[in-house]
Amino acid sequence: MNGAGQFYNGLIEFSAVSFISSLAPNGMLTVTYIAEANIHIDLCIDPSCNNISAQLVWDPNKLWHVTAHFGPDRNFPGGFDFLNASFAVVPEPSSMVLVGSGIMVLIRKVRKAKTASSAHSFLAAWQ
Repeated sequence: MNGAGQFYNGLIEFSAVSFISSLAPNGMLTVTYIAEANIHIDLCIDPSCNNISAQLVWDPNKLWHVTAHFGPDRNFPGGFDFLNASFAVVPEPSSMVLVGSGIMVLIRKVRKAKTASSAHSFLAAWQ
């Protein structure tokens, strides 16, 4: 229930597209993966969710970067207990292109300024 007296009901499910796992010498398991998310959450007026006031539906074409950490299960040798996870939306390729092109312009300007400064210093030394 939120501060306005409304209830949340829904589903959050991740399906791995690709993943990498690593097991540390201390037994800690880290799983990092890119996943498709199925997120559908209803904001309800009553606990039975018969009256829905709003819905959140995630675009399934946007990928998530998930990192999950597990520790050795002390009660079941060879098993693992979930410790925590972090979630971040994978940037869209167009966003990456924009950032990359902005960095390229910045590098070009810095190089141009350095070249102009070096040429000016060189000419000043010969005068």
